[in-house]
Amino acid sequence: KMERKESNKPIEELIIDAIDFIALQGSGGCPLETLWTSFKDPDQYIRRAMWDTFISIPELSILPTTFKANEQNYDEAEKSKVKIVASSQLRYKALGITEPEYTLTPEVASVLESIGRSGKKGALQSELAKEFKLPPVKLFHRVKILRLKG
Repeated sequence: KMERKESNKPIEELIIDAIDFIALQGSGGCPLETLWTSFKDPDQYIRRAMWDTFISIPELSILPTTFKANEQNYDEAEKSKVKIVASSQLRYKALGITEPEYTLTPEVASVLESIGRSGKKGALQSELAKEFKLPPVKLFHRVKILRLKG
């Protein structure tokens, strides 16, 4: 969760922090409820301003894809439990990967996304092994690849 007092930040900084938070949630997306909770439940004006910005950013998409995102249907979005998903480029940037030729296998990328979701506290290899239902040796191999790539 965000540690800083969010209400003292300009909306632009909140949006940048929110996009990073969304990106770190991985390819499964970030439910609006999770996003608002992580920002200590901002008021409706802040939520609407952030929503209006999110739906205007091409690198962010709304799930399910059948949901037609626009400014007028913010309330419906909250009720429908939509998720916001960052593009792979934004997700990689949030994870510190800036080189476009840097590629990861889907398995290694999912481990990195899980570590990213855990935030500053990090993730234990034993927890990751349980999450991915892998023997520790196989998980260690994936983490080793991440370490070697920097």
